[in-house]
Amino acid sequence: MFFRLLFHQRTRAGYNTMNALEVIEIAQELRISLRADGEYIYYRPVEAALPEFVEALRYHKAETMALLLACVEVLERINATGSARAESAT
Repeated sequence: MFFRLLFHQRTRAGYNTMNALEVIEIAQELRISLRADGEYIYYRPVEAALPEFVEALRYHKAETMALLLACVEVLERINATGSARAESAT
């Protein structure tokens, strides 16, 4: 994972060769949780975030935020559907 960050950083294209999904995968590998709120992406624990990760996250902020918000929307729909099914089963 760290090598993946270094590879992307040192290539001529920089973080252009990376995408938001890879940023999220690296966050998982670093055991960092991401949360989109308004125009910000929060990550915890801050101490676990390598400078290269923070730079990649900033570079891909818009598409990472869109992906995080889409995931939240899907999970909310799943939870709402699961609640409706549970209530109708009783």
